[in-house]
Amino acid sequence: TAQFEAPLQQPSRCAVDKAGNIYVTQGTAVVLVNSTAFAYKTLDLAGSGALSLEAVTVDLEDFDVYVGDSAQGKIFRLPCNKIDTSGTQCTDLSTTTTSPSTEP
Repeated sequence: TAQFEAPLQQPSRCAVDKAGNIYVTQGTAVVLVNSTAFAYKTLDLAGSGALSLEAVTVDLEDFDVYVGDSAQGKIFRLPCNKIDTSGTQCTDLSTTTTSPSTEP
């Protein structure tokens, strides 16, 4: 079992995909930690207008990541551009946010 310890800003939240990758909110960023406990990508959403990210979730069908901004009551969507061949994780997560669809 891998262990990962890092100082986290408060508040922070996390979500996990099928492959065990962890998505952690930190201020205006989402930090991706892979299943071997290596923080391999930080997506800062300040340029998209984020102020204070908290809630985060991963859609386990299309692997889009949804992040809530508690300061504004907004939701940011990071679309997955490519899913791996095993269908367990996103291999190309967009760094450009889009508004979530209101369609069910």
